[in-house]
Amino acid sequence: MIYTNSRYAHLMAADEADKYKRLSQDLEEFFQGNKPSEGDLAVAPILENYSLIDRPVFALQGTVFGHPTIMDGPLLSSEVVLFDPVHRWMRTRSRYYRLGHARPRDGA
Repeated sequence: MIYTNSRYAHLMAADEADKYKRLSQDLEEFFQGNKPSEGDLAVAPILENYSLIDRPVFALQGTVFGHPTIMDGPLLSSEVVLFDPVHRWMRTRSRYYRLGHARPRDGA
């Protein structure tokens, strides 16, 4: 959410627009049969001990390592847009993540 009365609203809006442009490009690539490149994933943060949760949108929670703006530690992701646990990656609204090990299911 961008608070429109903020003196930084135009900067926040530009940042959000950039995120949506990059997401749109990545979705186009995916629907053309392309997966994230090795380069995309090489710089992506790693999410360990993750689990998929269902809130108003699907998200992942776990322990993140190597995020460019968040310290290593617990993370609740933004909306998961693409999820590939077999090839161990996901795309949220803002970035790719490499997936480490999933959190064991209760009773497993």
